[in-house]
Amino acid sequence: MATPAGCPWHPEGGCGFKRHGTYARVWPRGCLIARYYCPSTGRTVSLLPDCLAAWRTGSLERVEREVLGIERAGSLAAAAAGQRPEIELPGALRWLARARWHVSAGLAAVRILVPERFEHVPLSIEGFAAALGLPPTEAAVLRTLRGVVPGELGSVPAPLGFDPRRARVQRTGSQGQQEAGADAAPGHREARTLTPTDVDPPDEPAQPHP
Repeated sequence: MATPAGCPWHPEGGCGFKRHGTYARVWPRGCLIARYYCPSTGRTVSLLPDCLAAWRTGSLERVEREVLGIERAGSLAAAAAGQRPEIELPGALRWLARARWHVSAGLAAVRILVPERFEHVPLSIEGFAAALGLPPTEAAVLRTLRGVVPGELGSVPAPLGFDPRRARVQRTGSQGQQEAGADAAPGHREARTLTPTDVDPPDEPAQPHP
């Protein structure tokens, strides 16, 4: 089982950082995410598998394919007809618009953090794939970018990074500590760990959060 190197807020130790149970992801079904607790700050940190999207159901690869489909379709309506035919058009448009906005926000953050590599790169999957030397069809851009800025993911918008503020659309509520139950609450920092889990769930009705 993967374990964190230490408390992200107190790397020197001494805060009593310890295991704090698990929470369940909507997908993969039965996937339990380990949590740790820092008594000094009253905050938890979750060990999110590197292949999973933060604050959104499914994998990073699935989100990347959705956004790449928008880029290539030329419009949200055309992409929605091809990618989410099982739901009504307004819901499909909202689902894909959120995916595009969140991914663009994450790419913009990476461009600011690493200007020497990405300052002039277009905010698109195809643009970053070219800059990274990756074929866009491999759906590996977002996962690769997590490895480019591993120490900054807490400030990069989800689903690429772990900052939920731009990922929770039209949703308000407490920013406090998570209680037992499914899925992490807003305000929790998610630390990443490498875990190979790449099969996406079947398409489900659009949801605003993981």
